Amino acid sequence: MDYALVLSRALHFAASVSASGVVFFRVFVANADALPRDLNVLQYGFSKFLRQLRLIFWISLALAVASGVVWFLLVAADIADRPLSDVFADDTARTILADTQFGHLWKVRLLIGALLATLVGLGVSEWSWLWPIEASLAAAFVGSLAWAGHAGSTPGFSGSVHLASDILHLIAVGAWVGGLLPLAFLLRTIRGVQSTDRGAIATTVTRRFSTLGIVAVGTILATGIANTWNLVGSRDAPFDTAYGRLLMLKVLLFATMVSIAMINRVRLSPKLADEGTIQRLERNSLIETLLGLTILFIVGVLGILAPALHSHAGHLN
Repeated sequence: MDYALVLSRALHFAASVSASGVVFFRVFVANADALPRDLNVLQYGFSKFLRQLRLIFWISLALAVASGVVWFLLVAADIADRPLSDVFADDTARTILADTQFGHLWKVRLLIGALLATLVGLGVSEWSWLWPIEASLAAAFVGSLAWAGHAGSTPGFSGSVHLASDILHLIAVGAWVGGLLPLAFLLRTIRGVQSTDRGAIATTVTRRFSTLGIVAVGTILATGIANTWNLVGSRDAPFDTAYGRLLMLKVLLFATMVSIAMINRVRLSPKLADEGTIQRLERNSLIETLLGLTILFIVGVLGILAPALHSHAGHLN
């Protein structure tokens, strides 16, 4: 197994999910309408939180660019069947960038990332009329990763359906998993507010994120089932192949995240007037973030393995 490729893929997926998640969180959860207009108790803390949010975005985007470059160079060396050092010595990298789907994808993603960085850098998150554009760019940034996976190389109508499903899957992951760390930071900010309104603010914010999360989790579940059918194809393949076993581990971790989210919604959210409950919700968000990162590492491995459908067929033959 090419561990450098696995790590660069996993880091790129995680960084892309994080960067897009920050934008989704800012647009759909922590916007100017997220707090009751007559409450100013969070004003200073909220400004500090927005600075933290931008820092997460810039770090995530920088990691996405760096890991994307490494990923591209490793793939270029593999396509050309040459040592990595030779990719720099001639026009190999330039040729692959200009003449392959993988190269075209990376140019498009670089452009989308640049546009998204420009909007964030200009601080347009306060301009509500630009929120749809900002959210669309974030969706395109994370969703375009579908072309770098198995869905991007599947031909025909089934391939188009698989690709569309994968795009929606990635966008939903960005909205939910990418928003967990910002949620934890915002809950920590709210805990620092010395006001009886703290519980009301926490309730409003968590309700907004919970609504976004329900839509995202439903999308992840539906598209995940479709993708599993396309890539596994039989009842026995998940247990007979490395790909299938890793996919089952991914499903198990996802189910654990959903269970924690259900606890947050059913047991903790009604009790947010208590500072201890806000702290537990913050802790659970961090645990979910860690589980999400583990899943994204598994995705990095799955991307370089043959799908269970193909492996199982070869095994039967």
